[in-house]
Amino acid sequence: MNSSAFFSVQTLQMLLSVAGLVIGIFVLVKTLAVIEVKRRHAAVEERLAKRRLIALEEEESYRQEALDAARKAAGTIAKDISQRLIDDPTWLDRFMQETGVTYGTSVYGQRIGHFFHEKRAIADAVAHCIDGLIADTDCAYCLVIDSGTTMYPVFDQIGDRVRGDGRNPAWRDRVCVVTNNLPGVQYLMKNGKLVPGDDYSELGVSCYLVPGNALAVYAAVTGTEAQRWLERLPDLVKLWFPGKEVRILGLVTGNYFVRHQPGGDLPCYYPVARGEGHVEFKEKIIEVSDRVLLLSPLMKFSYASLELLNAVNGFTISRGSPEAGKHPSEVAYKLIEVQDSKEPVFFTTQRARGDAFYRFSQDLVTDLKAYYERRRRRDNCLDLADFRLKRWIPGVEDRPELETIREIPHERLRVRYQAGDNIWNRSWVEEDARKRYPEAF
Repeated sequence: MNSSAFFSVQTLQMLLSVAGLVIGIFVLVKTLAVIEVKRRHAAVEERLAKRRLIALEEEESYRQEALDAARKAAGTIAKDISQRLIDDPTWLDRFMQETGVTYGTSVYGQRIGHFFHEKRAIADAVAHCIDGLIADTDCAYCLVIDSGTTMYPVFDQIGDRVRGDGRNPAWRDRVCVVTNNLPGVQYLMKNGKLVPGDDYSELGVSCYLVPGNALAVYAAVTGTEAQRWLERLPDLVKLWFPGKEVRILGLVTGNYFVRHQPGGDLPCYYPVARGEGHVEFKEKIIEVSDRVLLLSPLMKFSYASLELLNAVNGFTISRGSPEAGKHPSEVAYKLIEVQDSKEPVFFTTQRARGDAFYRFSQDLVTDLKAYYERRRRRDNCLDLADFRLKRWIPGVEDRPELETIREIPHERLRVRYQAGDNIWNRSWVEEDARKRYPEAF
């Protein structure tokens, strides 16, 4: 082998050794880089794990603090409820009625929350009126109380006057209650006892439940038997109060009160109803009563006649027709006349200046006084309960639409009102309504 060939082999071997060394160094550097990346990644994971652990510990701490606060609040609420029930055993019943829990699957349960606080104010005014009648005369009084949610707070007022140490002896001796209002009787049986909390205690007032057909939808008793029994009431009260003069006071309400103006006379206002047997039962209460007390929240009044009220609501089915049983929510209202000889007294409320229906409330008072005081020459035809609407509407300053919802709780009528059918506006009723609903005039 010559020298040049030997040199070439040596050179090649050297170059291969150098290349191997370079590759080894490169692999080592890359390996060290990977190890460093993994080390840093592990460090990051460790920091994240520590942070997660700290977060979990803080979350558990916050959760425990929240649980402690909830337990404390629940304990305070429980003590408050317990004390309320001790101070006033009727409180829970009123709460359940206001929220509709007791009769939630009926029309009664759906409507118990409508005008709730307004109805309580009206009931208070009615009870004070009866207090005055009892104090001013030696007569006995039979209160014939209609069905419906408007009347329910009246039973609460009666309970306050006959229960326990707060009872008024005159109510026990000279007052009796006759009613077809099942929730009202139930409330009185629980909260009108002479000895509260005593299972064997008698009621503090005589109470008679009218016999008849029980209607679950309205939590009431109606029907032919109920009407026939009520016809005997003038004779029955003489047996219940022997030797005493007895006056029968009918407490009546309606689904609404319509404006009735026959022959161009001054307008008067009559209740309307439509449920099975309700019209006839209300008419019978009025017939047997010496005087009629008419109870209604303000917004159940309007300028609408019976025909216009039915037209605006789209109620076209006649009572007693074959279709009435199939579509009870579409049945038309029927007017219930209250004769002037029954000396009707209206119990309602007003609205304050600035309320949406302030003007209407002022005009209604003028109408009622014009007919019943000036035309019929009678005083004390109207009793306005103390009631402030916006006190009972939280957040109304920021959401004025809440006032409309509270004032017109029935969605069908509220939708028509928002579409422009304002039966609480005199000019709309007298002008625009004639064009929109000519069949009602």
